[in-house]
Amino acid sequence: MTARYDRDPSEPSFSSGSPRPLSDSDRRILDAVPLAISRGADLELWLDEAERSTDYGDRFAMATASGRASTSFGFFAETPIEGVRTPIMGSVQDQLYDRLKLYDARDRASEAAQEPAAEWIGQQLRELVLRYFLRVSDFRPPGWQPVDEHPPPPFYLQPLSWLSSEESREPAFGFEQAYYKLAETGETGRFEGEQRCRVVDLRQLGPVYDWVVLRASVFDLELALTPIGQNRLDGILPRAEQSFLVLTPPWVIDEQKPSTPGESACFGLSFAFLPPAEDSLLAIGPGRIETAFQSLRFHVMDDGQIRARTRFAAQRPDKLVDVSVDPVSWSLRLADLLSMGAASQVLGPVEKMWKRMPRPAGLDPVQSTLDLANALTGGIAARNLGVSKRQLHKRFLAACLAQQYNLVAGSLTAWRQIPDWLDHEALPEWVRSGRNA
Repeated sequence: MTARYDRDPSEPSFSSGSPRPLSDSDRRILDAVPLAISRGADLELWLDEAERSTDYGDRFAMATASGRASTSFGFFAETPIEGVRTPIMGSVQDQLYDRLKLYDARDRASEAAQEPAAEWIGQQLRELVLRYFLRVSDFRPPGWQPVDEHPPPPFYLQPLSWLSSEESREPAFGFEQAYYKLAETGETGRFEGEQRCRVVDLRQLGPVYDWVVLRASVFDLELALTPIGQNRLDGILPRAEQSFLVLTPPWVIDEQKPSTPGESACFGLSFAFLPPAEDSLLAIGPGRIETAFQSLRFHVMDDGQIRARTRFAAQRPDKLVDVSVDPVSWSLRLADLLSMGAASQVLGPVEKMWKRMPRPAGLDPVQSTLDLANALTGGIAARNLGVSKRQLHKRFLAACLAQQYNLVAGSLTAWRQIPDWLDHEALPEWVRSGRNA
């Protein structure tokens, strides 16, 4: 259901054009938006049907926090994506977000008095989810860093520095808005400056914007390679990459009287992941998967519970580690970094010539190791020891699930801090601006 947009006059509009021309990198991202929306819609259709039929294909349990009112599971399945049968994987998590104390037994003396209070709570949650959730939420748990009294060192000394990294200094939360397409004119542009953190009210999707692209540091995936078992010789392949996500009007949920029995309101959002725009060593991770979709819905129940339900589905990657990345382009980028941009002026023609040449076929050393281990053991490594791509995909889903839990649980602190989410003028600056205090 498309959200109705009730604009607050104090809310700024970001419909003006980008003051700087878009770069080739910007264009590559914008060109990928229609494909991401189309593929995301296919995954959403499959998730909706799986939820109605309770048939998620190959379903398996996921670990849950002890004593918490939450359930979760993962799945492997297949579904058509743009008409092509595609293997997918994903997870579903349902967790208690909050419980309204006005529904406690001691307050049931006057049920009539509860109705306006319940309606007011629904309005409060609506405002949080549709206007401020993406400004105050983060996938990452708090990182405790000392406040540095010195400026950051030059980039060539940073590997030796004990000071906090630039990432730990970043004042924004987990989401930033990067690009937009205007509904009236079809113009595309880039959010600049403070606009990047002050994510638009989702009710502007439709009346003002056809879509908005977000940038998110979903999580840093560390893929542990343990060829001879846990706590033995191993290696870590870190992932520290940002993902681009697109939001469209149909993916904004604003239902104040849903037809679901026992439910009085439902608010939420969904987004599709854009395909990767650059080469990378790893082929697995939110920024590397070709197709992915995630939804988050908050359900206000008649018994006073507020429940959060997250759903995630993604194309299963064929490779885990891709060494077919372009070595020449990577070398030129490194030279450009070390020369403060001078190398690209001299070696740019070399890179253009190289890109026109055919690329060598890639090799996945992780998959090769898994194949060798199972060939030598007659499949025992996969069946009895979990040495398989399937197990690595499960670990990836577990990492996704943990970050989704952090996203929801972290926003609960903000939800309980604010006495009135509808009093926009009284909201603290970190809520309005989307930047940490």
